Amino acid sequence: MKTAELKNLKKEHQIDQMAAEAVLNELKDKRLPTYGTGQERKDRLKKQYGIQPKAKSGGITQSAVSQLTMPDAALIAAQGGNLAPRKVTTTDKIDQIKINRDARRMKMEEIRKLKSERETNNQLQGIKVDVDFQAMVEVEKKKLPKSKQHIFADQMKISVVFKKRPVF
Repeated sequence: MKTAELKNLKKEHQIDQMAAEAVLNELKDKRLPTYGTGQERKDRLKKQYGIQPKAKSGGITQSAVSQLTMPDAALIAAQGGNLAPRKVTTTDKIDQIKINRDARRMKMEEIRKLKSERETNNQLQGIKVDVDFQAMVEVEKKKLPKSKQHIFADQMKISVVFKKRPVF
């Protein structure tokens, strides 16, 4: 166990001492992403070798950032609680884009399922209308004010009648 820890410490020290271009070339050789700052690249390389990169004291760790959405991370940084303000990195933005993309895909999948269900219901009921058009009509119907129910003249307390033409 100690030999593995010793190897990890040596490799970590070796990565920390590497020049920026050497880190970049190493990442390219391993086919890892090469974006981000120099420290982010070194941390990525350390993770590849199974070394847990050391978190900055007082900062937000990468695991905490992955659990927070972008507005939450900015809110924590603005409040200045126990966490020091931290600049949002490119990797954080990319992760947020991935989360948003997955949410959009899930929403579209749900819409597709509802549409296919409505199509099958329409076929069973013999309705020959486009599902999208039917949905638009329903939305417009909801926008209209509720119509008042017709009251017959004999049910009213007061009724006024106009004669349009003379009756012969």
